[in-house]
Amino acid sequence: MTESLPQLKEQIQSKLAETQEELNRYGSGPPSDPEQRIIFLTDKITAFNQDAISLTAGEELKSVPLINIFSRMRREFADWKTDLEKSEVKFNKVIEEELQVYEEKYRGREFPGFLNYQTFELIVRNWIKQLEEPSVERMKNISDLIMKTFIQLSEANFLEFPQLLKIAKTKIESIKETKEFEAEVMLRTQFKMELMVYTQDNLYSESLRRLKIEEGEKERVAYGVACPPSGGLYNQSDIKDAMEELTRHLKSYYSGALKPSQRRH
Repeated sequence: MTESLPQLKEQIQSKLAETQEELNRYGSGPPSDPEQRIIFLTDKITAFNQDAISLTAGEELKSVPLINIFSRMRREFADWKTDLEKSEVKFNKVIEEELQVYEEKYRGREFPGFLNYQTFELIVRNWIKQLEEPSVERMKNISDLIMKTFIQLSEANFLEFPQLLKIAKTKIESIKETKEFEAEVMLRTQFKMELMVYTQDNLYSESLRRLKIEEGEKERVAYGVACPPSGGLYNQSDIKDAMEELTRHLKSYYSGALKPSQRRH
């Protein structure tokens, strides 16, 4: 009996600590006095609002530690950036293959060596359009993530008040639906603008210049000499020269379209 007392004491202390922690989580409950009850509920709602503000500012929360919505969002945007980079690689590969059949698929009345701007627009629009639904889906994933985080916050603040918790969740879901709709409209509007296929001359020229420099470096590594900017290394036909030039323009524009830092308005 004497030997088991220390162990029993530790168990009692551990249980008391757990019980106290649970009591702290539930709080002391609303006071019985009506006026004090209003003050109590006001303080609870104010604390929740303050936590919500801290959450949006990336600051530490009082009710729920170790929640950082920005770190979660950064992962989502990092994944989206990876998707865009993969899209650019795929575009560059497919466009080279597709232009091999340019004569049958795209060339109209233009003479050999001429670039058809409508063809350029058609190809760019088709590829940019393919990014619209994935981008909307990504936006909705981020919207769901934010909503779940705020619901988690409301549960931490109002767990002992089911009615308040229900109201908070309903409000959060309503705000989420409204803002998600607005974001989707804005996003689809942005894609409509991108389908106009327009960019500032200096940005596009710089993108094209960098691409030609990269191609020249690859030629030097492979053959010891760089190819002319608008022609091939060997004695190629005007049609093939035109295809190479069209490929450069397509790659340059698509690369710029994927970079939000390059404003095209």
